[in-house]
Amino acid sequence: MRPNEKALQELEEAVREMGVPSIGPEEGKLVCLLAQLSRARRALELGTGVGYSTYWLGLGVGPEGSVESVELDIERAERARALLRKHGLAHVNIVTGEALNFVRSLPKNRKYDLIFVDVLRSLSSEQEGRALARLLDVRLQERGLLLADNAQAPHSAVEAFVSYFFSRRTYFSAICPVREGLLISYRRPRR
Repeated sequence: MRPNEKALQELEEAVREMGVPSIGPEEGKLVCLLAQLSRARRALELGTGVGYSTYWLGLGVGPEGSVESVELDIERAERARALLRKHGLAHVNIVTGEALNFVRSLPKNRKYDLIFVDVLRSLSSEQEGRALARLLDVRLQERGLLLADNAQAPHSAVEAFVSYFFSRRTYFSAICPVREGLLISYRRPRR
């Protein structure tokens, strides 16, 4: 799938109108590219906003894939649903809820090929950062990718989240210096 300029314009307009923090076009393209290169088919996004990053993620997994996206704000979630439906991303499901609680409530066997985290700045403590990292660790398939926006934000929760993935031998991690940093963590296969 190729990006639709009209869809991107409408999503960018919604970001401005609602004053929602969002990734930019370069980071969006990178998320899409990483999803395509990793051949991700099942993706989870934490922090839908109005659907800008969700759009890029949906393009990346393609129409044969699926994206579950979680947004706390009901108005944002509704706007994202409408915009994504309008632009043909029927394989995206937006759930209204709090990210940590949503991940905790998932069935034990639910795994994802790609997880995109855009809620790090909203975490309240170092403990929440570590808790979210642990919860997502068990949700990622072998050879899966975990991506996290704002990975270089000066916040104890962000630092705890990022250091979790850098400290695990099961991951190969790097930070791409896009905006406030994009954490890219690859879950190595078992040997």
